[in-house]
Amino acid sequence: MSKQCSGIFEEVFDSHCGGIVRTCACGITYFNGNEPHFFDEGEFEEYQANAKKEPEKWVEWDQSIGTMEINGNEIVYGCSCDRAERYEKFILSHRHQIADYLNKYIEGLKKDIAGSEVKAEPIEKEKESA
Repeated sequence: MSKQCSGIFEEVFDSHCGGIVRTCACGITYFNGNEPHFFDEGEFEEYQANAKKEPEKWVEWDQSIGTMEINGNEIVYGCSCDRAERYEKFILSHRHQIADYLNKYIEGLKKDIAGSEVKAEPIEKEKESA
């Protein structure tokens, strides 16, 4: 059984993209077996044949395939590769360094914009003609 990342991690990194076919960054392709009518002619049968030949690379699920976007990679929810869980473990094990980095980064941004104040002059209303 694959290990899974937390629900919080999924929520924060959710790509808001789901569909009938998604390929995880690890190379495993997942497809929704409950929606064969959404596939092009012959495509669904091709995915099923691939799943029979290479079940470790082609996986049929009975639901829409959801993903997370992490470091430019699309990771399928529940994929056996455990990539999302490894990213989350990295973040949690380095949380103090990451927090320190983000705080210092934000302070730098504040200094950069400190002299960039926008000042607006009041606009005089045009005199109404009588």
